[in-house]
Amino acid sequence: RSHGAPKEPTAESRSHGAPKEPTAESRSHGAPKERSLAEERPGPMLAAGDEEEKFVRARSQSQTAPHGQSMSAPMDPQDNLHEVLPEQLGKRLHGLRNSLHLLAERAQEDGAVQREPSLITAMVAALINYLLMFGLCCAYGMIMFYEDYNAQHRAVGVKMNLGAAFIMGLLLAFKSKVKVAIGGPDLNPVVFLGFFVDTISKTIASSLALDLPAAHDRRLSVFGRVLGDSGGVAEDFCSGDHFYLYRNLCVRYHEEVRATVVFATALSSGLLGSIFFFLGKFHFTRYVTYVPTSIMEAFLSCVGYKVFKYALKFCNYDAWQFIPAACIGVPLYFLKANHIGNPAVVMPLGLLTPLAIFYGIMEWQGIDVERARELNLMFPKMENVPFWLVWSDGLGRLDRINFAAWANTLPDLSIMLIVCMLDCLLKISSTENKLPVKVDKDHEICLYGMGNMLTVLSGSSVGYMQLKFNVINYGVMGNAQDRRGGLIFAALCGVSYFYTIEHINWLPRVFIGSLLFFAGTGFVAENLWGSRHNLSRTEWFEVVVILSVFILSDQILNAVAVGLLVTTISFVVKYSKVSVIDGRPMRGGEIATLARRVPLVQKSIQHILSSWLLVVHLKGFIFFASSQSVTNFVRSMIDVEHQQWVPEYRRLRFVVFDCTLLDSLDASASKGFKKLMADAHSAGVRIIWSHAPPRTLETLKKRRIVRSDADWVSSLDGLVLDIEQMAIEYRAKHQAWWRNLHHTFALTQNVLNRRAQMEPFKQVFPMDWARVGCPWRYCTKMPILRDQTILCEPGEVHGAIYLVHSGAVGLFTRIPQSEEEEWEVPRAVYRHGWFINRAMLLQAPSRFFAIAMEDGEVLRWSEEQWWQMASERPHMASSIQRSVMKQIVLDGEARTRASTAQAEDSVTKDDSTLLRTTSGVRRTMTSSGLGSPVRRKTCAEGGEVPTQETWPEEIQTSLQGLASARALATMSFYESPAPEEEVELPFLPKCVQLDLQIAFSTFAAQEKYTLGEFVVPPENVAKALMYAGVFDPATVMRRFDRGVGEEEFVRIGHEALTAKLTKRQISIMEQIFASYDVDGSGTLELEELASVFREGLEPNISTEEVARIYSAWRDGESDSVNLRVFIAIMAMFIKRHEKDWQLLQAMQAVFDSQWCTDTSTVSYRELAQRCPGLSEAQAQELIWATDFRSKNGKGQVIDFKTILGAVITCFDDSGGFLPPPPRVPRGRSALAVDKAAANRGRRHSVVRGSLPGFKPLNTQDFVTQWRKNHTVAGGLVLGEEDEEDEELSEEKPDAQLKEVPRFNLKQQLYYLLEDPNSSSPARVLSVFLMVCNVLSVCILVAHPMIYHKQESPDYNKIEENFWYSCDASFTVFFSVELFLRYMVSNAVEKLVSTHFFLDPQNACDLVAVVSFYPELVARNSDTQEWRMLKVLRLARVARVGRLARLARHVQWAMPVIVVFTVIWFIYLKHVELE
Repeated sequence: RSHGAPKEPTAESRSHGAPKEPTAESRSHGAPKERSLAEERPGPMLAAGDEEEKFVRARSQSQTAPHGQSMSAPMDPQDNLHEVLPEQLGKRLHGLRNSLHLLAERAQEDGAVQREPSLITAMVAALINYLLMFGLCCAYGMIMFYEDYNAQHRAVGVKMNLGAAFIMGLLLAFKSKVKVAIGGPDLNPVVFLGFFVDTISKTIASSLALDLPAAHDRRLSVFGRVLGDSGGVAEDFCSGDHFYLYRNLCVRYHEEVRATVVFATALSSGLLGSIFFFLGKFHFTRYVTYVPTSIMEAFLSCVGYKVFKYALKFCNYDAWQFIPAACIGVPLYFLKANHIGNPAVVMPLGLLTPLAIFYGIMEWQGIDVERARELNLMFPKMENVPFWLVWSDGLGRLDRINFAAWANTLPDLSIMLIVCMLDCLLKISSTENKLPVKVDKDHEICLYGMGNMLTVLSGSSVGYMQLKFNVINYGVMGNAQDRRGGLIFAALCGVSYFYTIEHINWLPRVFIGSLLFFAGTGFVAENLWGSRHNLSRTEWFEVVVILSVFILSDQILNAVAVGLLVTTISFVVKYSKVSVIDGRPMRGGEIATLARRVPLVQKSIQHILSSWLLVVHLKGFIFFASSQSVTNFVRSMIDVEHQQWVPEYRRLRFVVFDCTLLDSLDASASKGFKKLMADAHSAGVRIIWSHAPPRTLETLKKRRIVRSDADWVSSLDGLVLDIEQMAIEYRAKHQAWWRNLHHTFALTQNVLNRRAQMEPFKQVFPMDWARVGCPWRYCTKMPILRDQTILCEPGEVHGAIYLVHSGAVGLFTRIPQSEEEEWEVPRAVYRHGWFINRAMLLQAPSRFFAIAMEDGEVLRWSEEQWWQMASERPHMASSIQRSVMKQIVLDGEARTRASTAQAEDSVTKDDSTLLRTTSGVRRTMTSSGLGSPVRRKTCAEGGEVPTQETWPEEIQTSLQGLASARALATMSFYESPAPEEEVELPFLPKCVQLDLQIAFSTFAAQEKYTLGEFVVPPENVAKALMYAGVFDPATVMRRFDRGVGEEEFVRIGHEALTAKLTKRQISIMEQIFASYDVDGSGTLELEELASVFREGLEPNISTEEVARIYSAWRDGESDSVNLRVFIAIMAMFIKRHEKDWQLLQAMQAVFDSQWCTDTSTVSYRELAQRCPGLSEAQAQELIWATDFRSKNGKGQVIDFKTILGAVITCFDDSGGFLPPPPRVPRGRSALAVDKAAANRGRRHSVVRGSLPGFKPLNTQDFVTQWRKNHTVAGGLVLGEEDEEDEELSEEKPDAQLKEVPRFNLKQQLYYLLEDPNSSSPARVLSVFLMVCNVLSVCILVAHPMIYHKQESPDYNKIEENFWYSCDASFTVFFSVELFLRYMVSNAVEKLVSTHFFLDPQNACDLVAVVSFYPELVARNSDTQEWRMLKVLRLARVARVGRLARLARHVQWAMPVIVVFTVIWFIYLKHVELE
């Protein structure tokens, strides 16, 4: 390790990967440790070079303390690394890595390296804690007996708190697992005890007919008690003449007050002790934290405000006393909280230095202690009371306990219990963050419970562990193992408790005030201001509201009532905004269906379901407020369709509430859903509940929401399948209308249906060339039985791949092991044309059980059959593999469709966004994609741009066929020959002839005629031809009256596969061949053949497709294509696209245009005119049902491609019976026709003639001629993929060079006022404004310290005018500055004007300047109406908030300013009352 080898991470380092929270010791003694680190391990720290030293130096500068902070600050990437030689770079990086590793090790081990226990440090720590605790106990006693008429009991209050400090300190020092724990009374319960005393005093005085001192006479009578202060006290209550007049009653009053207060305090300690013990014993601490955080923060903020008020009261609201006290206590707290300095030095100096200064000034002024008491600089002398007085005058005198007065404290007691429990748990939890210890929360809180049981015996107040004392104790001793600090502390507290507290008489008011400011700062800085980081803006506003009520009423009960009301309202509002919809409402087209179908059929179904079905996934608990958003949304969807006269076939039919994540719903929500179901039923909409848990379903049935089994389903997937089947039947009805539109459409549909009944290869071999070689020879048919046939199991490797023809196969993760066990919902259901166990092709194990769900048949490829096909027919195997890969992609898209749709709206808005006006609901349906998800693609820069959804593969393939057919027709290949013109039928390749012979042998074996000749029965001729791959519509639909022999069968197949050519057509082919035979060899190589197709016939044909044609048509003696073979290829190509030419002619008839394009459209009126028996309304419905691309189409027009998709779509996926297995004719071998010819030298002669006007075709000429003849004249450009609406243009290099923006005057003024770093004048102005802010606040503070009313009125008026002029000057200056900033607030960013004042700093500035102008109006007015405006002078406290601008430069400035603002507000409120 000393040479830079990285240390193996230990278990502790792995479990504490993040750096530990810095401890007090590490913060205060970090520098020596860092020096020892450099001295102890100089190797890696010095050998790493300048980079390591710079890193360590920058790291130490970035920390508040040199050691113990997070190690996450990175080194500057430009830190001279580019100047390091390549051979030195590895060494430097290695040294830097070692340095980082050593620093990280030191940071992790820092908590464990502690000082050895020392008696001296323990005594110092105990003394510091004792001084602080004694001072706080004195302050706590005064807080308990706050009013001056109860001042004689303050000594008892001090003793009660010292007793808690002694008992809890001693118990924790011995038994706590936190060995440096210091126990004692806390400020929270003491404040509530002060409330107890106030309530008890008033009740006892009222029962004795004594009048407590009234509120101060000089309060603002306009607001009555609202701004009242209980601080004004008549001096003759139970003293002086009043005491002599009511001597017995006053004695009785004080006896009952003392006894009742001691009883109430002891009882509260006992209750809290029992609660503490119960929580820890039964591990119920986690339930206590269910109280809303905002309420807890508000109550603690009220405590802090009250403590500040006590501090100012004890300082007599004298600026010469409370300002120094605040300047001592507030900084002392922040020094402790931020661990600045060594607590062994900071705390004694903070406590003793003010005392030394105070007595030094007294000595310098010649003032003794008694004179100081007369000047009200010290408290009245407090006599010591014996500790047993709590028994002799308290618990021991039951006759003096006023139980009626104690009963009035019960409301405050309930609040006290909650606040103290949470405060205690908070201190326990925070201990682990402040100290390097692990706290057993249950053990500690049990210990506090037992300790408070003991405090009951001494009548002491509630006590528990004090976190700030723990930190001081640990910081001074330097270890977390020494218990002696706590023991000595408890002993010192015990001495004061059992002996005397008279040394309290030497503590001035400033000292007690500073201690209270020290104690209360944490509440204001952390609970009031600091809570805004953990709370939302609304929750923090709740804290401010509760605190404001407490300030105005001075009653904690009023604050509690308002807090409960605000919290309830906030909870209802927030919970109503919390969406009870998981994700967003989804249309049926977005639901991930189980069924797998061909893409064109699936898109058609999704299009229909997007209008028919709406699925709402409910979650959580639905109550009356949150249910309105759901019911109103669904009702609005239904109403919008009725108001806009949406046709019946496009309306919503099913609304499904998915209850998978639903907990329950209350009675009000149930009524809303019942009303919704009734309204929906009258509108023809069915509402169905799915996936309801048993308890939820029972609730729905009990409340009559679910009335029958038709109102709920156990599985949403099954319901979607049923609705999809309804959509398929609906679309099948429209297919009949398309068949009636043109006879070619009917012929195409009939061929597709027959093929679907015959075989499942339509999607496997979209191009016919891949089918050459009879695929039936390499697979076997296999029947499947429902719930019995298992095609594959998880983990199966050497299985088979299956292609479903009829029936259905489901994928399951498990199967039932008994008859009682129910089947799970399948992962997917596969039907006609889908492969099963696709993992076999990858030689990967199967993942699911593939089980037959319906009876049917499948095709099976075993491993042996597959490899035989791959060897003999590689192109066929490749086509199947490509089909499998496409299905894998489609399968993945189907499974993730729902999650993708929800991910696009992952940040779900509250349900109120779903509730809009009628047009707004329709706009929400459209923009949010309820009908369909928006597909996106990622651009090169990482952004996303919307793009159109691509057309399904079936349509793209058909478009390519139409494009090829038009190209062939352009060259007159589809012209009918003249009657006398001779035609020639080119030959068939041997492999195709073999396919026909296999087909004949297979079907002819079914029947033997008497003539001894095998024939194919007439009813099976069409099947046999399709068996061989013949799908010519005229041939397939032809009716045969007799059986067909082999020769005739081959001839029929030959004519169905090859076009008859005229001599002119052959001449054209010869010219084309000659133009591409560049080398004059008389043959075409693969590349040359590909050029022929791509440049003149089929531009989008792939190289693999050309290779399939090339390999199928080569004869046995040559690897090239000669002229004879080329003519045969062209003849078959022409015949294969003849059906496309017929389909194109039918499309031209429908569009009534010979030059229709792929963008041509036809309206519903034109469609109705061209289809007999089709009305305009039916035409609109037909267009809407077919046009799956138009998400919001109303059935007005339909384009070319959509009609083409409707014609080539087959909705019947039931499948028929598979044909029998193939029979190869005897003596025939499929391999014989496929082997390559050995002789490559033979060439065919080519007649190089030329037709008049014919020239060789190349790419440019062909495309130019094609588009000139057809596109310009409105022709058809087919076979190309859709271009996107918007293309991403590449930016030129020059476009990236932007000019430096030139700002206008308004923008220049904005940067001058708002951005100090924008220019030198802006920096100067920022400093000037900061100086003005500081001066204005200094004048605000100096005014009460310097200004005193004199006997001379003239002198008073001159001095008052001086202060007023200063205030007015600064206010006018800041008013102008605020107005200018407001005017230019939208110069850079377009903001709403009111948003400027939503910023807290701007709002503070506005209040600060606005408060001056009502004061200006009311300054010289004596009328009652204008005097009411003087209360607005309290807003002057906002001027202190101007110092918040310091927070831009000093991180901790803002909480300090907030604390002083609260202090100054309390003072100004008191001044206004005066």
